[in-house]
Amino acid sequence: MWVILSYMVGVLVHQLTGWPAPLVMLGLAVLIKLTVTLSSGLEEGAYLMHHFFTKAAAYPVLFVLGLTLTPWQVLLSVLTPVYLITIVVTVLTLALVGLIVGRWAGLNPIESALINVCHSGMGSVGDMAILTSAHRMHLMPFAQLATRMGGALTIVIALMMFSVYQN
Repeated sequence: MWVILSYMVGVLVHQLTGWPAPLVMLGLAVLIKLTVTLSSGLEEGAYLMHHFFTKAAAYPVLFVLGLTLTPWQVLLSVLTPVYLITIVVTVLTLALVGLIVGRWAGLNPIESALINVCHSGMGSVGDMAILTSAHRMHLMPFAQLATRMGGALTIVIALMMFSVYQN
């Protein structure tokens, strides 16, 4: 019921304001979780569904989506040393920043580095690939939140900077 209600609110807000419905739904889910308005039974059920799908569907989904969505010709044409160095430096920088900030904030530094590395993936599929390879699928909700909210925040900041420096 909560999922359908949050989806309907997301669609309604999208029609009224133009904000993306999934982003509104995600924000509503965070608000509900932060205000602790869910029963423990509902949270337990959500955890069990998440656990089931990460065990039963993670590898088939990764394989099928990776195989079908990867633009193989484009990928092979850009595998030059310059791109490979850029990719490696980007991922290492994200991991190092996540490690340092995680340690500074009192979090598990390895897990915070993994969540930060999820910014370099291909959205949800990239999150799933990174977390399954690290055997940390229990971090998927945090990776999704970081990917969705972090991506939106990055775009907002970039647009603000472009508007300031454009003139």
